[in-house]
Amino acid sequence: MVFEIVSALTELLVRVISHFGYPGLFLLMALESAAMPIPSEIVLPFSGFLVSEGRFTLSGVAITAGLASALGSAITYMLGKHGGHSFVNKYGKYVLLTPHDIEMTNRFFSKFGLAAAFLGRFVPVVRAVVSIPAGIARVPFIPFLMYSFAGSLLWGYLLGYLGLSLGPRWFELRDRFHWVDYVVLAMFAVLIIALVTRRIRQGRTLDQTGSKW
Repeated sequence: MVFEIVSALTELLVRVISHFGYPGLFLLMALESAAMPIPSEIVLPFSGFLVSEGRFTLSGVAITAGLASALGSAITYMLGKHGGHSFVNKYGKYVLLTPHDIEMTNRFFSKFGLAAAFLGRFVPVVRAVVSIPAGIARVPFIPFLMYSFAGSLLWGYLLGYLGLSLGPRWFELRDRFHWVDYVVLAMFAVLIIALVTRRIRQGRTLDQTGSKW
């Protein structure tokens, strides 16, 4: 069942990009950053394949991804700023977004600050919804967009290059892209745990130092 759904989604995304070119790529990447369930792990490698076919350029794919994600992020930022948690509770189910997703992103954002807008582009779930808690927290809008653009630009270049390298074999990612998400998520989980452990140790050191005085 899952395979059939992914196959149908892949076919739809491929058709959109093949027919509309850069505007299609822009639309799909903007929708992903606006919390829609569109996997950039399919969109960008296929765009990289089109680079090998001479239809796109790698820089064009990366820049389009960056600009589109910035637009999508701006939209969801404003929704978070003006709608808050009530927006997620009321409408999140229509885009497969849950309060738990927002809470996870909130914790991620509290750890990394504005850099979360950059790092979040490489983390599943967080990638699509990081703008909402940013809007709720009313973080500086322009710096947030700049970080979002930079992260999406690099993400677009990396996955575009992967598709270019694979050539006609890019479709193999259709069945495996979710494993990439799991690996990246595990890496960031380890990083967060390491940071928390370091903070705890630093706190204990300060307490012990204070007790001596």
